Amino acid sequence: MNIINEKNGVEKYLMAVKPMYYNFETTVPFTVQRNIVIAGFPGVGKSYTEKVYTANCIDMESSIYHWEPGTVVKTTNMYWPGNYIDAIFERAYKNRWAKTYVLTSTYKEVLTGLKERGIDFIIVAPYDKYEALRRYQRRGSPKNFIDSIDKNWDTYMADLESYGVHTIYTDMYLSNLICGGDR
Repeated sequence: MNIINEKNGVEKYLMAVKPMYYNFETTVPFTVQRNIVIAGFPGVGKSYTEKVYTANCIDMESSIYHWEPGTVVKTTNMYWPGNYIDAIFERAYKNRWAKTYVLTSTYKEVLTGLKERGIDFIIVAPYDKYEALRRYQRRGSPKNFIDSIDKNWDTYMADLESYGVHTIYTDMYLSNLICGGDR
């Protein structure tokens, strides 16, 4: 476990965000992507990072796009995941002269959509399953959520590996990677 090397690897990527030119299907043709999209696995600290670094981070909480509002039983929004990807795209190009981190979920269909739209992103995920499960317990996540992560961990991680993933270690959070220092 070498936290310094992992942090340096993410920082190197973040500093080397390259200009991207888009095709005619996008709403902002020939625009340079300046803001950095970070897809964070649950528990890496997306919400905390936005709270602490409000001026530089936008936490794109996926649930407001994923689920139909006002329903007793969770019903998938008929526009999911396109509505979420569109919102990420908009934020990735807004205020592009000041560097902003757009924090998103790691749903497989979202990552696929980002890739299809040509939106550059990096993935950050916990290194250790049991540390992740402890984080969920500490923050009060529902038991069914924790059980689902526990049961499907290997599948989720394999999906993320296909895109390349930066892992964070015990007692390390997204805020450590973006801004350094302690949580």
